[in-house]
Amino acid sequence: MLVLGGRQPDREGRQHPGREEGGLRQFLQQEQKERLLSFAQRLGWRYHYWAHEAIEQFCEEMGIERRGFMMWLGNNRKRQLDRRTAAPNANNDDQ
Repeated sequence: MLVLGGRQPDREGRQHPGREEGGLRQFLQQEQKERLLSFAQRLGWRYHYWAHEAIEQFCEEMGIERRGFMMWLGNNRKRQLDRRTAAPNANNDDQ
């Protein structure tokens, strides 16, 4: 079934928004990812109210919106923390 307007019905016939209704996807260059990673590590992977001005300044320098940074932080927090906890265990397996 072809549905125009960016909405595709699910099995129950409910409409779900397409890409047009969501935000624009932001593609980051490797250098930007490295800077985001470094900044997130300094923040402890949390958004702190006391760091609001520093976050705003960082986002302005990076050319991204604060909302984009927050989304990136949320999407990458668990992955980075999992890598950190898995690294020491990997060394013990070799012995």
